[in-house]
Amino acid sequence: MKKIVLCFVSVFLRANPFLLDIEPSKEEGYEYLERIQSLIAKINVKKEVSKMYPEPSLFGVKYNTEEDFYRRSMRGTVQTLIDRQSGYFPKKELLQVNGGGRDCVVLSCPIHPKYELLLYSLVESLKEIGYKGAIYYRVGGFPNPTGEEVRYVAVPYSFKIFTMIEAYQRGYKNVLWLDASVYPLQNLDILFRKIENEGALVSWKKFRKNGLLPKTQEILHNLTGYKPGNFDHVSMQVFGLRMDLPWVQDFIEDYYKMVRLGTPFLSCYPEEHVISALAHKYKNHLPARLQKIILPSTDDNSHYVDAKKNGYYFFLRKH
Repeated sequence: MKKIVLCFVSVFLRANPFLLDIEPSKEEGYEYLERIQSLIAKINVKKEVSKMYPEPSLFGVKYNTEEDFYRRSMRGTVQTLIDRQSGYFPKKELLQVNGGGRDCVVLSCPIHPKYELLLYSLVESLKEIGYKGAIYYRVGGFPNPTGEEVRYVAVPYSFKIFTMIEAYQRGYKNVLWLDASVYPLQNLDILFRKIENEGALVSWKKFRKNGLLPKTQEILHNLTGYKPGNFDHVSMQVFGLRMDLPWVQDFIEDYYKMVRLGTPFLSCYPEEHVISALAHKYKNHLPARLQKIILPSTDDNSHYVDAKKNGYYFFLRKH
């Protein structure tokens, strides 16, 4: 039986269209990162997306274009981990803010002036609103908490959960992921106490059915029982977990199974559909919803005023 299981896993690993042909490693040197970057540049999932894209129909769902699905699924392959020629190097730092504390905000972005500016301004804004805790952030490079994750650098947006695990390895149980484009509007203590006492903080939004391929939906359903449209969609702009809880550990292990498969991430909202499916599987563990976590608009930064006035915790900046 053991040999059968190993063979089954091996088949799926080879089927992962994002998988890098490299052994697990904890190496972080510049030459190694350049090697990883050269490998992800060779990944191309165009054939997989084309095979999965449905035939046009006069009735039913009008999906985003095939090019949209391809572009979003390729986001992990175009990130800049390092660019020594231009003088850009990866950076990771653990900051203690306003005296520090038991909570940790986690941030990450590729090496890119626009996203770096957003990330660093978010760090400053967290200080200004009086947040007391740690901030763990990465610019460039890739989170690799166990050494296995380096094989999945090309899996789109997989780095969010991996970076949260790195914060947990540094001793933080209450971990809150924020996209670099997020901007805080009020003290975060209520959010962290929800994570600590109830196990998670989930921001929900309306499911956009045109961004999920039927075959990807089928894969997610087979793995978790998830039926999008019957269960709300998770926004990964703001997402928190209490990392030491047994059910959260199971949640994360199931996440790794999906990363190892790769195909669950073939969509226009790669990590959000995966996390939404897992949220469905673990729905009995999720706490009651907290309203007004983030104002989901990137059209105009004037929405900042509306978000502040209406009591939102975060505003999504244009990016």
